[in-house]
Amino acid sequence: MQPGTAKAELVEAGTRIFLVKVLNKAGVTAALVAESPNALPIFVQSDLNPEPPKVIVPADSRDRWMGMELYDQDPMSPRPSGLPLEYRVLVVYSRDRGQRSAVISFNVGQGTQDVGFRNEMSVLFTAVPAQALRLRVHDENRAPTIAAFTIRDSLGRLYPNPAKRLAPDLFFRPQVYREDGATVLVPTGSYTVTASMGPEYHPQTKQIDVTPTGPNEVSFVMQRWIDPPKYHWYSGDHHVHAAGCSHYQNPTEGVRPDDMVRQIQGEKLNVGAVLTWGPCYYYQKQCFSGKDHPLSKPDGLMHYDLEVSGFPSSHAGHLVLLGLTNQDYPHCLRIDQWPTWDLPILHWAKSQGALAGFAHS
Repeated sequence: MQPGTAKAELVEAGTRIFLVKVLNKAGVTAALVAESPNALPIFVQSDLNPEPPKVIVPADSRDRWMGMELYDQDPMSPRPSGLPLEYRVLVVYSRDRGQRSAVISFNVGQGTQDVGFRNEMSVLFTAVPAQALRLRVHDENRAPTIAAFTIRDSLGRLYPNPAKRLAPDLFFRPQVYREDGATVLVPTGSYTVTASMGPEYHPQTKQIDVTPTGPNEVSFVMQRWIDPPKYHWYSGDHHVHAAGCSHYQNPTEGVRPDDMVRQIQGEKLNVGAVLTWGPCYYYQKQCFSGKDHPLSKPDGLMHYDLEVSGFPSSHAGHLVLLGLTNQDYPHCLRIDQWPTWDLPILHWAKSQGALAGFAHS
């Protein structure tokens, strides 16, 4: 591999396109793969293991600053044609600004990943700064608030880049939650910004051109289509997870209460029950107090409770236990010591005055 004449310039929080010249004297038609240790994932998703081994540490996340892929959509194809000379399109994303070094390699599968380092090279990139897009949002009473924002460029790409998101942002959701006056870094360009605050509000979408000279601000005044508390109805979600499913396994074990509460407030839930379960259980259980969390607001309560999932009795259905005063089953230090059937768990929950029922089979 040899570097070409293109300037090694990237843009913070955005992507740049490079042309790769492929000399294919062997007529290979296997898929061409681009790799870099600097483009590896910055997180591992949770699974059913309550105590996963640490495989990504914060230092790894700092070094994995780039995203990289070969564009293989029309008019390109995933595989080389076999011609002796052709070109591929390489898309490179930079999370950071300034000078960053990356090791880039190409291969066509088994047997070609290691050819005496002849298939890799080091490139010193310089990423020019992005622009700060300020988000202004007020509720129907003109009070500053938190909302969910979905930001896409003219090609439909999401910002911030989902592959490089860590808490408080979640990689498996298109939106991010921001309070009035917060900013998101985006490259110069045109964007579609959608603001929403849960199902009781009309979502709003606006177009914004972000330029180096600014002011680079988009404002929303959200409007309800219905106000359920006027009729003594209150919105809530009694089955929210801060870890597990698609959440982070490491470098963090799920997300913290200050990350969860902004989502509860951004969706305008009056009650959000955050349920600890199997994945990251021993870390997340420290958030339980048996009371509404101190970060709660009068119209947005956050309460940590328990889902019996990933426990010995899970085969009989997943129990949701709401309003516990004690989260530890008697004489059990580990979740694998809990009962293997539901009746004693239900009796134990009811003895505390908790609400108990099945989430699903």
